[in-house]
Amino acid sequence: MLSICVPTFNRPACLENCLNSIKIAKKNFKIKFNVCISDNSTKNTNYKIIKKYKKNLSITYKKNKKNIGRVMNMIQAVNLSKARFIWLIGDDDLLMPNSLKIVKQIINKKKNKDVDFFYLNSACVDSKYIFSKKHPFNTNMLPKKLNKFSLYDKEKKLKFYQLINPNVSFDFLGGMFLSIFKREIWNKNKNTLNKNFIRNTKTFTNFDNTFPHVKIFAKAFMRSNAYFCKRIVSVNLSGVREWSEYWPLIQSVRMIEMLENYRINGLSLWRYLYCKNFALRNFFPDYFKLIINRKKLGVTNINYPKLFFKNLLYPNVYLSIFYFIIRKIFKKKIK
Repeated sequence: MLSICVPTFNRPACLENCLNSIKIAKKNFKIKFNVCISDNSTKNTNYKIIKKYKKNLSITYKKNKKNIGRVMNMIQAVNLSKARFIWLIGDDDLLMPNSLKIVKQIINKKKNKDVDFFYLNSACVDSKYIFSKKHPFNTNMLPKKLNKFSLYDKEKKLKFYQLINPNVSFDFLGGMFLSIFKREIWNKNKNTLNKNFIRNTKTFTNFDNTFPHVKIFAKAFMRSNAYFCKRIVSVNLSGVREWSEYWPLIQSVRMIEMLENYRINGLSLWRYLYCKNFALRNFFPDYFKLIINRKKLGVTNINYPKLFFKNLLYPNVYLSIFYFIIRKIFKKKIK
């Protein structure tokens, strides 16, 4: 019924925590599923971990002979599956102890038989907390109060395009751990990715190798029925994200490209304009950070004058300066 697909790369401690969380979730509720792992690691550090968890989990594992890149590793993880539904998560993500119970419940709802895409709410926890505990981390030890990724409070069936809303998903489905989707529809539309772009192993050099799953989602599910689950089903970690320094690029360039891609695939003009204005709320600070750090980050292929002028009609571009000042003042007061 379900494959939990995990692309991994040089983070054995994170991968073991991830698999342990799946093991705990399985103990709490029985559901037919398997785990598909595509391993891009440069060393054979994961072999013992996989062997250990194969005793309790059905695992399909493929170790790549060489680094095939982040995107190809992700696609291969899905390709290992034969299940009807895919839950694509990072090796540093954790399942909540009751996650599989909730997943089975929402997928098997009679009203959801025609649903192709499920949004699963998540929570963010500092990695320092996770790694301060006994390893592998026991998800029953998670803090009682967790901050939800989405504050949207209506658990219900809706149209996929309704998820493209900052009040529902502030990153417009950028977090791949937020989604369960039908594998067959994904496979029919994965060729929408530019093969040359996704084989580029440099970090976030284009939209396709930054948000490949979103590009497929836009093509595959824009006209599909979806379901929003407000309950926290997974945990994503802060502090282990090696791409944090790229956040200005992701937030104020790639997310704009994401919205443009949704628009091409049928997102209404009004929703596109509304979401784009929201996405530009940090534009000026991000823009100057990118210019200053473009060589360090390897971000040399952006047309900065074009990026600047094409966004000037949006109010949040100008308000982003004031938002930035207010955040600085607020941080000083806290200190």
